[in-house]
Amino acid sequence: VKLHYGINEVGPFGISCKYLRKKHKNDMWRVYHPIKPVIIVEPDQSGIGEISVHTPELSHYLTGDAGKIIKEKCPCGAMKTLFLYGRINYDIVNCVGAIFHIQEVERVFSSLGDYVKDYSLEIEEMFRKEKTFGLVTINVVPTEKLRTMKNGSDFVSEFVNKNLQLTKTRFLGDLVRDKIFLPPKTVFASSFPDSDKKIRMRKIEN
Repeated sequence: VKLHYGINEVGPFGISCKYLRKKHKNDMWRVYHPIKPVIIVEPDQSGIGEISVHTPELSHYLTGDAGKIIKEKCPCGAMKTLFLYGRINYDIVNCVGAIFHIQEVERVFSSLGDYVKDYSLEIEEMFRKEKTFGLVTINVVPTEKLRTMKNGSDFVSEFVNKNLQLTKTRFLGDLVRDKIFLPPKTVFASSFPDSDKKIRMRKIEN
């Protein structure tokens, strides 16, 4: 069985092989060999950026997906491996040079299960005093334990500040102290609208 990765506009441009599925068995749905010319646009320090695929009709087409290309020889003969990281501005968000990954957000909130029933992050860039700052709004549906806690919203904000890692060596709180981000704010909600797919994180464009 071969897995394909592609979009309607350009068709399939990534394919799996048995060696990839064995080597990356926990990530088999997001690891492919490119079968069309693919580049990564504006990669960050980890090499992750927007996937662009070249076709004769569309030239370099931006897919809206985040990915990274690794040059490695596979026993199947392929020379490159493409890793997928989700949708730009939903599964991965770039804000004033910091990168928010949905897996990291989920890791942080997995430790808040006694306090938070549901959550979503809104990330935006704000221009103040001739400088652009990052801002994170943390929307949460609190449990009874959090709702009755004194300064419960401050507790969530400080926990995220301390534990959400945004670069290889720095956390959100570090960027707040360096005045790159404004202090995050936590907003309580009674519930979130029902939807087929929960949006845990998104970038707000002002």
